[in-house]
This record gives sequence, structure tokens and C-alpha cells, in this order.
Amino acid sequence: MQKLSVFYGGSSGRDDAIDMTTRSMLQVMRELAAFVRVPESDLAQGRVAPGLVSDVQPEEPASKPPLAILCGDAAPKDAYVAVHYGGRWSGFPTRTSSPSTGSPS
Repeated sequence: MQKLSVFYGGSSGRDDAIDMTTRSMLQVMRELAAFVRVPESDLAQGRVAPGLVSDVQPEEPASKPPLAILCGDAAPKDAYVAVHYGGRWSGFPTRTSSPSTGSPS
């Protein structure tokens, strides 16, 4: 049996170690927020910053966002979860998003 050490926060440069970098809950939430498809009206009013999700979806599965979060005036159809907050609906679709509408196809 081989003994391995765990090092947090960077590379140890050792062959007998597992290097691990952790994230705070705030960092995780910021990463997830980048995949929210926000309404154009909110962008125009400066209420939100644009995320990483665009209306043009790549063909390669590996290039697609790992998560889809929809946001709009209507409740998302066929969603795992949907939340109504501040006059908007947000939710996780159960299927792949349609590039043209941002809603489940």
C-alpha cells in the first residue's frame, strides 16, 4: 500500500501527493451565475451583467455549458425546479435548451 499526502491550495510538485484546491460557497455561486440566461430587458436596464451563455450553442457536446438556468417572465415548462422572485421566473430545464428561445426543446 502506498501512502499519499493531500496538499491544499496549490501544487506541491511531489509524486506522492494529491494536490487540491477548494472553493468557497461564494465562488461556486459566482461560477453558476455565469450560466444564467438573463432577459434582454434586464441587460438593457443594467440590472444584470451578461453571463457566459449565448443564443448560439456550439455543436460539440464538450463545448456546451455544463448547466442551463433559464430566467424570464413566464414559468419554465417541464422544469426540475422553478422559482418566482422579483416578478421573474427562473428554473432548471429537464431537457437541453433550444438555442433560439432559451426554453426547453
